[in-house]
Amino acid sequence: MGAHTQTAFWIFDDELVKVETLTATLDITRAEEIAIYATVFNEMRHAALFGDEARDLILQVRDELLQQSATS
Repeated sequence: MGAHTQTAFWIFDDELVKVETLTATLDITRAEEIAIYATVFNEMRHAALFGDEARDLILQVRDELLQQSATS
């Protein structure tokens, strides 16, 4: 895997979100900015797979990668 520039964030409560970048950690305290992180978190939570659905996706990707490596 190559490098990435995505940031990680942690929502502590309605008053603090910590954002980790490549070079710094930011403390987000403005309510309107915290709301953005809460929205993004909820979107990711709704897109996440769990249990059998997650397992099936992992197996599907594994099989596709194995097939690609066999034909390369």
